[in-house]
Amino acid sequence: LISAETDVLHGSRDVLDDAVAAGLYRAVVEFPLPTIAVLGGGADGPGFLLGALCDFMVCARESRYGFSDPQRGAQPTAAEAALLAARFGDAWTEDLIYVSGALSGQELAQKGCTVPVVARGDTMAAALSLAESIATKPRNSLHLLKMHMATALQGCVSRLGPHDRPTADESDAPPSATVPVALPQTRPGVAVEYLSDAAVSVRFADSADDTTLTILLRNLRATLAELHLAFDQARADD
Repeated sequence: LISAETDVLHGSRDVLDDAVAAGLYRAVVEFPLPTIAVLGGGADGPGFLLGALCDFMVCARESRYGFSDPQRGAQPTAAEAALLAARFGDAWTEDLIYVSGALSGQELAQKGCTVPVVARGDTMAAALSLAESIATKPRNSLHLLKMHMATALQGCVSRLGPHDRPTADESDAPPSATVPVALPQTRPGVAVEYLSDAAVSVRFADSADDTTLTILLRNLRATLAELHLAFDQARADD
């Protein structure tokens, strides 16, 4: 699969739903031989999901990659997040979706994403070299490889679609666990901020030279405890 500046690779939530309805993602994950996505022009939302379902991705250092895109309405559903986690791992997926957002190919490599990252002009050559290497393997071996690589993703693909998104008028929806609360007090070495109404970021931050590891861990524990109490109080008040 070769990228281009098209709505499929840089599209909206509607494009993603159309791709699901057309069976595009199912066709990719069920293809009997290994597939390679050449994403030299970058990808987000439905395009990034398409690339993730290929067995190999070749990315460009200069281009940007990600899934969440608030401006296009492409926030991940539970099924989409599960699919990305099955493909890339929980920690890396949570960082991409909720913390870092879209990243350049170079940043992907720096964060340890195990996909080939080359100069934009070299993506096709890198993909062809990879394809030639794969093609030297016995066909039966490639079938087995494909089955092994796709098994975890097939169930995730079957759960994609509009039915995965909660609607605003669901009467049986549980109370929201993302009630906004006051952020904890500032402590040396710990930074707390809202990423959205649904997510709070707690991270280590620059601190004075005399902030020891013991102090840093104590401040982190106190911050998390304060957040826990604040959310409990908010739910009780609600």
